[in-house]
Amino acid sequence: MRRMAVIGAAALLLSACEYTFDPKLDVNEDRMYVQAYVTDADTTFVRVSRTVPLEAAKTAGTDYRVEEFSVRADGAEVALERKDDWRWYFLGHNAPGTTLDLYVKAAGIGAASARTVVPAAPKIASLRSEHITVKDRELQKITLTLAEDPDPDACYALAYFLKEELVWSAVGEDGTEDGSAITHVTSLYPTSLTEPESLTGLLEEASRTVFSFRPTWDYRDDAAQLLVLDGREIKDRTIEQYYTWYAPFERTYDWGDGNSYWSKGDYAWKVKLYRLSGEAYSYLMARKNEDYSELAMFGLIPPGFTYSNVTGGYGVFASLGVTETPWEDVLSAE
Repeated sequence: MRRMAVIGAAALLLSACEYTFDPKLDVNEDRMYVQAYVTDADTTFVRVSRTVPLEAAKTAGTDYRVEEFSVRADGAEVALERKDDWRWYFLGHNAPGTTLDLYVKAAGIGAASARTVVPAAPKIASLRSEHITVKDRELQKITLTLAEDPDPDACYALAYFLKEELVWSAVGEDGTEDGSAITHVTSLYPTSLTEPESLTGLLEEASRTVFSFRPTWDYRDDAAQLLVLDGREIKDRTIEQYYTWYAPFERTYDWGDGNSYWSKGDYAWKVKLYRLSGEAYSYLMARKNEDYSELAMFGLIPPGFTYSNVTGGYGVFASLGVTETPWEDVLSAE
């Protein structure tokens, strides 16, 4: 469990200051910790908490009450609404090129601020799926073609989503189906995606997420999969990636209880292509590297402590342009 206490507010952060640091030297006082990603979704959530230094006993019981909290879009103040004790949100203000500034001040903690500029969403010209075999593994090969040349100074991320539709029921000794036993189940992978399916959801699966910084087919079957590339790595406007192939199925079972059972499963997939602000890319790199950090493994530092664009605090205030494709049946990859 990460050693940080939640305070009752949240904030987006302003800054042109990006840095890395040595936690052994710098994590010696309480600071604001912020996590927020602005996308083209209607709602942007901002998470705010208080960091707890390694010598936490000296601050036990201290009240950290938010005194000032604001977000500005191109200089104009944005209306904020409180979601719960640790999240706030705002609507809109996500047009490409919008400069967002955050400022937050809590009692007993220095003020924190951050800045991000919203990038344009990447445009997809085509998306093709193939069912192939590589080294005795059945895979789904995705070929995505951009509608325009990638920005060589920009960073991109490709996220893959899988949906399983499962139906099962029991059949009695008379061979008729017990309609009351018919069950429909829908599962979405990665499973933690909420409010809505977002990069934040992927990052919350940090312990299971595979961060790939080059196209690869070597994935764990149950992992969230995120391919991260900079514009210079995208050749001929094309991104290729490989995922585990899930074939539709229909099966019958006999469990020795006088009934037989059958189940039928279908799969669908989609992708989201993100264009990342510089802060988002640097934060993803930090999260990838943090998986191998002893301090992170023992919960001594919250995520993002190896990278921050938050002046006076820790964390990240980043923005993303997102293009989402419709759900496709996996059989389209045949």
